[in-house]
Amino acid sequence: MGRDKDLAPDWPGNCERDSIMRSFDDRQKSFESKFAHDAELAFRAEARRNRRLGLWAAGLMGRSAPEAGLYAEGLLATALGENGGGRVFERVSADLQGHADPQMIRAKMESLLAEAWQELRSGQDGPPRR
Repeated sequence: MGRDKDLAPDWPGNCERDSIMRSFDDRQKSFESKFAHDAELAFRAEARRNRRLGLWAAGLMGRSAPEAGLYAEGLLATALGENGGGRVFERVSADLQGHADPQMIRAKMESLLAEAWQELRSGQDGPPRR
């Protein structure tokens, strides 16, 4: 008799179990979607920060506007992969020897990241400003 219950799709216990499983599946998809969205926002915030950091650093080095843009683009490439923020800091720190100390660079990185996050949260989703 127990087997008949398992085979009957309209048995009340089966309907409840199916509903609960759908609920868990929906919840899992929701968490996965939120994780992907958060990861994308973090990537975009860090890209904005790195671009602006590059423009700032290029200004301290006395580079022209076209050179500053190229330097900033180079920082974006440096940031790709594992420990991107650490590699960006190391590169900028090496390039700015005599122009800025590590504490100044870290403070600038933090303030630019906070600014980027604020813009993304307020709906300013366009490309990083120059």
